[in-house]
Amino acid sequence: AALRFWHCASLKCSPPHCFYCCVQTTIAIGIMMLYVIMQTFAIPGTISLSLLAGALYGSTKGFMLIALVSTLGSSSCYAMSCLFGSPIARAVWKQKLEDFRKEVAKQRNDMLSYIIFLRVTPILPNVFINVASPIVGVPFLEFMLGEERCTG
Repeated sequence: AALRFWHCASLKCSPPHCFYCCVQTTIAIGIMMLYVIMQTFAIPGTISLSLLAGALYGSTKGFMLIALVSTLGSSSCYAMSCLFGSPIARAVWKQKLEDFRKEVAKQRNDMLSYIIFLRVTPILPNVFINVASPIVGVPFLEFMLGEERCTG
């Protein structure tokens, strides 16, 4: 998307196509930025952006766009939680974190499958998984691959 944006900015395309190209690229960049910010700060509503991307770009392109930004956003949320979120999460979800920690310890040998299972079932909200995973010791690689497998 960024390459198409710079192509449009260079004015090397014909006017009718250039306008469509630039608008489409600008919308894609806007969806990507908004999705990553919403996912990073655990703001609800990303499902609307997923549906919008599918409607605007078709199933395949919309799916690839959302798979990318969902993984980036969840990984950013994981990193933010790792750096700053522990005191807040412990204050809000004290017992839930302890239960999740015990379950993660039991599933240590098959962590990727467990993360994928949590992502596709409504047992725990994805916001909780994104915030709590670094606190309870879920390795980043398994966390990221689990997110990517569920969206991509």
